[in-house]
Amino acid sequence: KDFSADNPFKWTKIYANEELQIDGKLVPFAPGEKHFRFGYPDENVVFTAPTLTNWQMRPSAEIAPNFNDAAWLKSEMPQPMGADGDYGAHAWYRTNLNVPAAGEYNLRFSGARDWLGAWTNGQRVEVTGKAARTAKVTLKKGVNSLAVLTSHNGRDKLFNYLGAIDKVDSKGLVGAVTLTQGDAPESKGPALEWRWKSGGANDNLAAPDFKTDDWPLAKTGEDTFNHKAGTAWYRATLPQIPAPRLLHFESVDDKATVYLNGTKLMEHEGWDEAFDVPLGTAWKEGGPNIVAVLVTNNDGAGGMGAASLLSGVADKNAVRNWKMRGGAGDFSGKGWQNVGETNAPAFFKATFTATPPGESGPHPIWRVTTTGLSRGFVWLNKHNLGRYPEKVPVSGIYLPECWIKNGANEIVVFDEEGKVPTNVKIVVEETASRVSVPLTALK
Repeated sequence: KDFSADNPFKWTKIYANEELQIDGKLVPFAPGEKHFRFGYPDENVVFTAPTLTNWQMRPSAEIAPNFNDAAWLKSEMPQPMGADGDYGAHAWYRTNLNVPAAGEYNLRFSGARDWLGAWTNGQRVEVTGKAARTAKVTLKKGVNSLAVLTSHNGRDKLFNYLGAIDKVDSKGLVGAVTLTQGDAPESKGPALEWRWKSGGANDNLAAPDFKTDDWPLAKTGEDTFNHKAGTAWYRATLPQIPAPRLLHFESVDDKATVYLNGTKLMEHEGWDEAFDVPLGTAWKEGGPNIVAVLVTNNDGAGGMGAASLLSGVADKNAVRNWKMRGGAGDFSGKGWQNVGETNAPAFFKATFTATPPGESGPHPIWRVTTTGLSRGFVWLNKHNLGRYPEKVPVSGIYLPECWIKNGANEIVVFDEEGKVPTNVKIVVEETASRVSVPLTALK
């Protein structure tokens, strides 16, 4: 249909699968609408965005030594995220470190997924590493508080899994935490004998009773894929060793899905990265304990690098008596203050004023930027808009029109590192914004 200015038209029935053009431009149209909506070609039309004002902040009180965690889930060793029934993207952990003398100590988290921040006596400590994390901490004699915030970037789809979510693809603190002076008293078990076989994810070759006597032995670093993409299974029987137990991989090319006794423990992707897998409750006392690894090779050479079993963490070095609570915290209460620098995760909030567009005129689409922040979530009028940063860079997080109110609106940001939202603002998404024009104006 040509509805250009040079071709005055009479109203006719228009079907949804037909194209509608105005002045030679294709525009969206649904039968029965009173107005056409389209990207306005007139350069004189300017879409505007409101300004965020009245910024306030509320640092996480969970890092404070005297924080009241009496109602949190209690356990001897740290429990994975979700153990308390909260299946969100954050979990807090707290305990005390009791040391005989003041000085510098080594804090080791044998398994932490996907992100971890730690504070001793209310002060942030630098944590390094990816799977097994370590930190140098300066402690005073006697009791010192330890607070840990963990977050995850999303769980596996688990399309073929039925069971408790805290038993598979574990997040949060999923292994022993130890405190030592000097080198950690860990020891490597005997070399593992791996057997391998080509196969896919649905072959169920992780079952502990599956026979592998006819599988060939795999050499460390051997390219079992012959420079071709594909999948293969590796299996080994683990020796009996003291708890807590940790399986350490120097590398798996390109992706590893690790099972113990048929229970899926972890997925790791990255051919040149070492990673640790806490064996936890999947371990069978008295054995046998069968580890199976599904290796996916995307391109080129692929296979299993060196792997070892770590154990023997002295009982006196294990950090015990943990408390945990799912969720970043509640931002609906009191305790808000002026924005300033903080060493803690923090909520930030601001307001903006909006007027809903009329039937005719500009309909801007808005996004809130997260420039200068670390990682976290954004809420609009208590509606969760999702996590940032996104894997694919975008110019902010979309503000749904249905959640924008006439008058005052509230934006809340939770930043895991407490980055101040100095550069956060609302911007116009030009390509999605539009103008409504009455049909009569087009005649």
